[in-house]
Amino acid sequence: MPARPASGQIGVEMQPRETVLEVLNDTDPLLATSPRHDPAQGPEPPPSPRPRHLLLITCIAAIGGFLFGYDTGVISGALPYIRDSLLAPLAGHPARLARVQETIVASAVVGAGAGAAAGGRLSDHWGRRGTLALADGLFCVGALAMAAAQGLRVLILGRVLVGLGVGVASVTVPVLIAELAPPPLRARLVSLNVLAITGGQFAAYVVNWGAAHLPGSWRWMLGVAALPPLVQLAGLAMVPAPPSRKRSGGTHWGQLARPAVLRQLHVGLGLQALQQLCGINTVMYFTPLILEAAGVRNKQTVLLLSLFPAGVNAVGTLAGMYCIERYGRRRLLLTSTACVAGALLLLAAAFASAASHSPAVDLATSTCPAPSCTACLRRGCTFCGSVDDLTAPGQCQVGVPGGAALPAQACPGAGVPFSQGCPSSRAPLVLMGLMLYLAAFSPGLGPVPWAVNAELYPADVRGTAVGLAGLTNWLANAAVAQTFLSLLHALGPAGTWAAYAGVAALGWAWAHAFVPETRGRSLEQIQTAFEGGGP
Repeated sequence: MPARPASGQIGVEMQPRETVLEVLNDTDPLLATSPRHDPAQGPEPPPSPRPRHLLLITCIAAIGGFLFGYDTGVISGALPYIRDSLLAPLAGHPARLARVQETIVASAVVGAGAGAAAGGRLSDHWGRRGTLALADGLFCVGALAMAAAQGLRVLILGRVLVGLGVGVASVTVPVLIAELAPPPLRARLVSLNVLAITGGQFAAYVVNWGAAHLPGSWRWMLGVAALPPLVQLAGLAMVPAPPSRKRSGGTHWGQLARPAVLRQLHVGLGLQALQQLCGINTVMYFTPLILEAAGVRNKQTVLLLSLFPAGVNAVGTLAGMYCIERYGRRRLLLTSTACVAGALLLLAAAFASAASHSPAVDLATSTCPAPSCTACLRRGCTFCGSVDDLTAPGQCQVGVPGGAALPAQACPGAGVPFSQGCPSSRAPLVLMGLMLYLAAFSPGLGPVPWAVNAELYPADVRGTAVGLAGLTNWLANAAVAQTFLSLLHALGPAGTWAAYAGVAALGWAWAHAFVPETRGRSLEQIQTAFEGGGP
């Protein structure tokens, strides 16, 4: 039995000194014309793509990643407007309002989990292209349903349909790209899909900001998602089927129980859970609400500020595409996770400082008894404070009958109503913490789980195994989305971010012990190493 490679690495590393263009110009069995076919191996596979077509094909496939990112980002900007229209009757009931908002967000995540679970097997049986076409149809129908929704049920149904499309695409696109790409470029091209995800998130924030001035703004934000799937459907005809690989007998589920595959699933599923449990989608789904909680009142200002973290996320992903082959998956993952834990602690400290300096309440002129602004908002009341002196005492007022938010004219004197967050000078520190968090997350914890999962499993179970990894990602995502606002209400922002920092620290210890290095190895070499007892 081969000895286990040192330092968590599989085999000997290949130093990736070639540029993208140099590798594409080299002859590679996955890029050149297909070799002479042996009729005994079954029908002849279609020829693999030429180098000049590979990047175009990858970009067409990565539209699925763009839609993944757009759906993740768009709900963060649409949610405050949905809250003030469809959910206006719940404004005076913060705990119930939080649960409904969590359900709107988590409904797409639950749909994505179901789509990921089915998408792996569908892509094995229908082919990668047919499965992506199904995802595009789900995207279109779901986006139009959300845009036309007149009630909560139709909105949630549309979210579920879009989520199904996201889940199917999330497990199909990385496998398709990995099977077409040469080993020296595999992680970078799979990371191009992650770049498309972050690009979709940034595009969503731009659309959110632009549509904020339109009547029915949230409908435009959600409905625009129906357009990119049509572009991908038109381009799928250019995407070739991946080179066929001979399958061994037996069922998928029996083959998943092989010791080598179980070790691979431990690594792959663990990476996907770690990515989500570090709280990334609390930021991507709820950035505007986080900034409101930090004391930023104006919705247009909130959406404009949200562009900065989204931009950092996209730039960090570009850096990750360069670093993932130069420094390897393992080193990039460990460095990223450690920095994520530090950024989360900074966010916890910023909110703890804001809470300790929360303006006091003048009980003599208040209708809702509470000692401070923070306590006032937790009771579902509105704090009337000053925008000029952020530390000045204010009044805590009960909302108007029917549960609607307190109008500005109801605050005495020159007071301004604060219903989502207290006046605070710590908002810039919170924004900095969000940007540092995404700068730490996007180069490593963002692309590495997807890149490693796309190359980790044997061909006969690859689609199913990646589907299970995607399901794990979406289940963890759903757990975070469904509990984040409730945690904020129960623990406060500081306690919530500190809890995520603890998860990141535990995840770093697990990754250091179990995640191997796969840089520079072919898919077959990775399988040989695992079958020999590694990692």
